Amino acid sequence: MGRSRPRRAAGVVAVLLVGVLASTGVGGAQPKAAGTKVVTWNLLSDWGIDGNKKIADWAATIARVQPDVLGVQEVCNWQLVKLAKELKDKHGLSYYQQAGPVHEKDQAFNGCGKGKKYGQGLLSTKPFTAARTVEYTKTGPNERRGYQVVRTEVAGKPTRVFNTHTDYLGEVLPAQLKQLFADAGSGSNAIVLGDLNTEPDNKKLREYAAAAGFRDAEPGCEKSPPDQQTCKPTHSKGTRIDHILLKGFTPPGTSRLPSEASDHLVLGATVS
Repeated sequence: MGRSRPRRAAGVVAVLLVGVLASTGVGGAQPKAAGTKVVTWNLLSDWGIDGNKKIADWAATIARVQPDVLGVQEVCNWQLVKLAKELKDKHGLSYYQQAGPVHEKDQAFNGCGKGKKYGQGLLSTKPFTAARTVEYTKTGPNERRGYQVVRTEVAGKPTRVFNTHTDYLGEVLPAQLKQLFADAGSGSNAIVLGDLNTEPDNKKLREYAAAAGFRDAEPGCEKSPPDQQTCKPTHSKGTRIDHILLKGFTPPGTSRLPSEASDHLVLGATVS
């Protein structure tokens, strides 16, 4: 999510996925493909959510996907720690973890607890180095936002992985995208994961991503207009606001997985 907006019932997500790609393996765990599976998922924070119960639901969904690199948004630091433990204890999946908090919650939001660090988080089967978190210079009135970046191994290559949740406001979003891709474009192999709160055909997104050398992991999303058969929604409102953008990797196409634990679908791509 990005803005403060009403939540739809979880069933909406299931309806949305009637035409989901076969590769998502909706009935159970997805088959493990060769290469490195990178995944982005907005976990959904909102009022009245039990932050502890959500962890079990998140872990069950992630276990079906079995990502090698996972970027999550709308997560508290302590939730990320418990999520990694749940994945190991209940599902036999071991991950390195790196929190990327942007600010402290001033209210008991999502069961996070007042004063708890909140923002993004990364899980990976490979260790992280050079981890840092950057707050966007331009922010909206509702919430401070930023991105985290780490170095890790993806498909045998040393790669910088960026994980972000940008604002949706028209005057703020372009500035945040510009700052993000100015940083991400400064090296060779890189991946941008996150909820960008905008569709793939956003002019500024395309401009800044292309200038920095990034391609959408789903080739159909680069078409004008995007190919509706492959560039499918990742949110219950019928929008594709979650993104995997690649630099130094061939776009492999993407898969999507619904979950009642969030209003966002899990978006994945296996790169090699």
